[in-house]
Amino acid sequence: AITLASGCGVITSGTERETVVIAADLELTGDGPALGTIYRNALQLRVDQINEQQLLGDRDLELRVVDNRSDPATSATNIAELAGDPSVTAIITGHCSDCVIGAAETIETQGVPTVALAHATAVSEPVDERRYIFKLGLNASNNAAALFRELGRINATTVGLVTTTDAYGTDGQAAMEDAAENAGVEIAVSVQVDGDPESVQGAAAQIAAHRE
Repeated sequence: AITLASGCGVITSGTERETVVIAADLELTGDGPALGTIYRNALQLRVDQINEQQLLGDRDLELRVVDNRSDPATSATNIAELAGDPSVTAIITGHCSDCVIGAAETIETQGVPTVALAHATAVSEPVDERRYIFKLGLNASNNAAALFRELGRINATTVGLVTTTDAYGTDGQAAMEDAAENAGVEIAVSVQVDGDPESVQGAAAQIAAHRE
């Protein structure tokens, strides 16, 4: 794993200050670096603010960031190493659902609190197997319900559906199909994409062809 360390470390001013370490397993390279970089910068900003304002009293907060390369196998290795490190208090995972799902057993076994920024339902379910994982993102069903409320306002009768091939894309496809059936809306075209530009362009071409 590639480790990028940041934060304050231990500061000595008369008495030694305690350092509280939180780790983040993020997508800094590979398929998802844009969002992973945003998460890293936002987390570091908040850590700096907490330390500057001395919100933890005589303790300093340190953010330790590792790059999972947008790869579930790399992420599983990263999280296993972090979870086994007694200095790490908690872990934050990025937007890769398959990454945190693949590491769920390790997180459960090690009992390390983990905040997941990924959205797939399996990130936090089944609950009895995800006792230490806390998912912040909305479920696909929430997003589908909101989308179809808006489609109802414009009296849409047919839609094209594009989903990703990861766990959240699978959730999204099922949720959108259920919402469409409940709303009486036809999904005329349904295409999955893998994030490759050609895949996305192909999906757009299929939807455009259906409109002709």
